[in-house]
Amino acid sequence: MNWSYQQLRQLEGQQAGPQHYQLATVTSVYSDGVKLQFDGETMPRPQRYPCNASVNFAVGQRVKVEKVGGTYIAAYPIKGG
Repeated sequence: MNWSYQQLRQLEGQQAGPQHYQLATVTSVYSDGVKLQFDGETMPRPQRYPCNASVNFAVGQRVKVEKVGGTYIAAYPIKGG
């Protein structure tokens, strides 16, 4: 069967599966969550994301963000690098 370039790229994306985690930078901290700028994006996202309640997040921290259900959750800060 002959596949088009677009069909092959779509198939590769489906086989790779969804990305379950990403890295981001905290841009704002609120009592009910944080605002984030994900790696590769030029602007922070407007929505607030839930975060690990046992961690004190701060503006400028690099964090691991995990996809859970239909949203992302800031799991913990990344030290170094």
